[in-house]
Amino acid sequence: ANVEGVWELFHKVPVGPKLAPELRRVLRLHNLRSADAVHLASALLLHRRMAGEAFRFAAHDRALRAAAEAEGLALAWDKP
Repeated sequence: ANVEGVWELFHKVPVGPKLAPELRRVLRLHNLRSADAVHLASALLLHRRMAGEAFRFAAHDRALRAAAEAEGLALAWDKP
């Protein structure tokens, strides 16, 4: 499926004051590019907000997947 076809199913996190502290923490702890850090910080906020609900983190980048696992997130698929 293309992204446009499932866009409404995605949770969107605005980049702003609620994300900033988590983003700073992620950048301090993990060797990630800025966009990857935003991806991870957003996922961590959503994961906390969705406590008790099924949550899987999706990323192809190995460093980003490793950081997500280190933060305790379950991955959407197995590592290649």
